[in-house]
This record gives sequence, C-alpha cells and structure tokens, in this order.
Amino acid sequence: AYIPSTGLFIVISFCLYNLYLFVAKKPIEYRLVFTVCITGVFVLLSAISLNRSGKWMNTEVLMNSVLDYDDKNYHAFFILGNYYSARNFYQKAENSYQSCVSLKPDYTDAFLNLGNTEFHLKNYGQAEKCFKRVIEIDPTDKEAYNNLGVVYEKYGEFNEAIENYRKSARLGYEPAIVVLKYYGFEW
Repeated sequence: AYIPSTGLFIVISFCLYNLYLFVAKKPIEYRLVFTVCITGVFVLLSAISLNRSGKWMNTEVLMNSVLDYDDKNYHAFFILGNYYSARNFYQKAENSYQSCVSLKPDYTDAFLNLGNTEFHLKNYGQAEKCFKRVIEIDPTDKEAYNNLGVVYEKYGEFNEAIENYRKSARLGYEPAIVVLKYYGFEW
C-alpha cells in the first residue's frame, strides 16, 4: 500500500539531490530558494502520504473509500462483507453481501457467503434460498450442497440433508464425507 508513495519519495529525493549538486555551485540566494522549495515539496508529499494512509487504515475504511468513489463496485461490497463476517458483524455482512448480489446476481461466492451469514443470523429460509441460488448458477458447487444439507439438518429434514451431503461428497467435499461417515452413510 505504501510502496508507491515510498518509490515516489525516493525518485523525488534522487532528483532533488542532483538538483542540489547543481545549485550548490550557485550564489546563496539560489540555495535559499532551493531549500524553501525542497521543504515545500516534502511537506506536500508528506501530506499526500498521510491522507492516503488514513484511507488504508483497515479494510473497512478502504472499501468504504472505494464505494464513495464507485458505489456500483460489487467486489468492494463482497470484500466488506467478508471483513464484517470475519468479525462476527453478521448484520453488516448481510447488508454488504445483499448489495453485492444485487449488483452481480450470478456471483456464486457472494451468494454462498450470504447464505452462511443468513445461517449465522438464524434466517434458515434465507440461507436455503442462497444455497439453492448457488446450485442453480453452478450445479458443481460442492460447498453449496453441503451447506444446504446443514440447513435441512437444522430443519430436521434428514433425508434431504443426507441427499445434499451425498451430492457434496460425490463432488469431493471432505466435510460432507466426514458427516456421511459419522452418520454411517455411503456416498
């Protein structure tokens, strides 16, 4: 994040040093003007760097800064949802993922994460819809089948749960295989 600013400082410092070598041979008035100019340049660059640092404070601040610039950036909403979800701020995560999928309705990762978030919020019906939407978009998404199995298990619909665990296991999803083995089922 700070590499471009650092690189800019290095390049400008190198140029100013070479300019200083040239000015050092000039009368004192030139050197005073040069010193004031160098100070001004470094103060300006420091202010720019400080301003940028504030925007890169953390993921939330950065993504909100991106959304201030482009409120249709579905990927920024997705990253923000992940940020909130990782911190157990599920309501904020839900809002971010909802914004993401409204902008990109075929984004399976966002629907999957939205489904997981809905599950954490105990909105099992919404979680089920999200996982079914993922499967509708990508019938080979092994995690969506597994998570749908978890929802059905929560409902007490064990036949549906096992069917979805089997689909997930057949696609090679290890957690589904573990669940099926635990319950004594083949896949």
